[in-house]
Amino acid sequence: MRIPEQRAPVRRVTALLLVAALAMSLLPAGCTGAGGAGGRVSIDYKESPADAAARLGKVLSAATTGDEARAAVYEALARTGVAVKTVDGDPLSITGDRRLTLWLYQEQANNLALDLVEHQGWTLATFTTAISEHPEGPGSALAEKAPEAFGILLREWAAEAARNPDDPSSFAPLLLAEIAKARGGRSDFTTGTITPDQVELTYFELEVLTAGAFASEDVGATSWRDGSAGSALASLLDAAASLFAVEKAYAEDPCSFIKDTWGKDADNFGRKGLDSIWGAATGKAGDWLTGKGMGDLVGGMKSLAGPMKWVNLLTNFISLYGGYSIEVKWDPSPTHWLAYDGDHGNVKLKVTATVSVRPQADDATLKCLKFAGIDKPTSDSIKNARVEWVELSGLPKHAVMDQLGGDRVAGAFVQAVDDSGNAVLNLTMSTEKDVKGRDLDRVKKDQIVIQADVTTYKPDPSKLMAAAMFGGVKGGVTEVMKGWINKWFPKRVVARIPVEWHEPNRWRGVIEPGNGTRIVFTSQGGLESIWDVRIEGSLNGEMPMTGKSAVDLTRSDAQCTIVGTGSMADDGTTFNTTASYTFTGVAIGGTPDVPTLDFSGIKMNVDITTEGGGGNAAGGGGGKVVSIPLEPYSE
Repeated sequence: MRIPEQRAPVRRVTALLLVAALAMSLLPAGCTGAGGAGGRVSIDYKESPADAAARLGKVLSAATTGDEARAAVYEALARTGVAVKTVDGDPLSITGDRRLTLWLYQEQANNLALDLVEHQGWTLATFTTAISEHPEGPGSALAEKAPEAFGILLREWAAEAARNPDDPSSFAPLLLAEIAKARGGRSDFTTGTITPDQVELTYFELEVLTAGAFASEDVGATSWRDGSAGSALASLLDAAASLFAVEKAYAEDPCSFIKDTWGKDADNFGRKGLDSIWGAATGKAGDWLTGKGMGDLVGGMKSLAGPMKWVNLLTNFISLYGGYSIEVKWDPSPTHWLAYDGDHGNVKLKVTATVSVRPQADDATLKCLKFAGIDKPTSDSIKNARVEWVELSGLPKHAVMDQLGGDRVAGAFVQAVDDSGNAVLNLTMSTEKDVKGRDLDRVKKDQIVIQADVTTYKPDPSKLMAAAMFGGVKGGVTEVMKGWINKWFPKRVVARIPVEWHEPNRWRGVIEPGNGTRIVFTSQGGLESIWDVRIEGSLNGEMPMTGKSAVDLTRSDAQCTIVGTGSMADDGTTFNTTASYTFTGVAIGGTPDVPTLDFSGIKMNVDITTEGGGGNAAGGGGGKVVSIPLEPYSE
């Protein structure tokens, strides 16, 4: 579109009016509202970053459509330091005290909102591998030896942010923590054991993570929370400059705004390095690595600025290109293991990935995408879509993939979508154990985590490089970098499928030899299973004894030997004791209601040696233990 010469003054006046209106809306008294779908979002920067993270975390976790998430996504990006603009350069969200040169435009932010509700993105395991494989990254040893390291880093980042609730840099880690807690289970990195394959990071969360980790630009001494519009006016100047730039752009080329600013901003982004709160968290993660005996990996953790920047820019590109929606659904939900006798549970789990084309952008956006070498997909594009299913967690423990309906390509399970855009994966559920009617089953819960990668054509890494940066980020265009981008380009969606099963109760029985110790037998699952055997207590109440072994009660000739050791000092003499117990003919007896653990024989031998004086004593014992009672046991 070309604006006639005689209309230029009108546009200039319009721009001035827009700037004036924007200035009024940016005053603190007017920053409490939120814009509608696709409109400008007003943000109250008087609200503390911690309170904003808690509020937005609830909104984003509850959203089921892009429209429901959009305003919160715009606000979250702005609080992270990333502005949202239209293709014309009009601001849709204004940054506050935290401000980066990086910005996104409307369609990217809208795609990130859809990615969030559709669970498109990576797992923490994928993030760790991608960062480790980057040419400037910490190296593959980090992903191989300490795959949970970045989970520890995210946890420490959120903890450090919680200690600084009013610092604008605390918003990003606290928001990520809120979303993770809302997902719950092993997807919550804030507590418990870190399971990288089950921690979800949508493309929106990757944007928040990688932008939020960098130091923000200086925006002046005043802040919104002071009641001053200092930082708002700094952003307002940008808005005004953008509006006047648009006037020139429309007279020459509708994409000049993006051409002139995107590459420069991408090039400038991250030049200040990583933020201090992120740095403090990295130090804590380094301490954790050192405590695990992996101090040699700490150096790599400190060189994350380059890889983090590239993950951010790649995420921006995916959101720019991201014209595909990928939804994964499953039936039934939740899925139950098949009972050994077939009286309950599910034989199959059907997982369906549906690929569709998102609504087209406006003509101006489409024209600018074409300049970057990007053709938005059409309704016919899904005919070429292929879905690659990636096993992440829970397989084959809970189920195994059926071999029909797809191809094995380089070890991966790949399917072409049908005319409706569907690719269907069938899983055969695991079968519960036959507990012979002896056990009261307990219900256990977990999840199957599967990733679906979607490609429609093999991208040209050279074009990817240019399009992702719009001409920015000088240097680094090596074959290795192209390969890295090409590998991590496909859009991904993560499905976390709840699964449950009945697990046999555990049982426990105790033998007391009469010398102050006890031998504890504990089943790993059900009566006829592997049993753990350990020695507890103190010999004659003075010498603590330890030792462990196991016995397989699924065998008809089950037997075991357990050796306990202990030591103590008295009057300059050190006493060392070894107690050996051998059990033969171990079997389950009794009745289903009152089971027992039976032995055909037991042999005991105790050796005592001394150091620095004294002597040694040895003894043996024998006899027959007919049975010991068993009781249900829970940890």
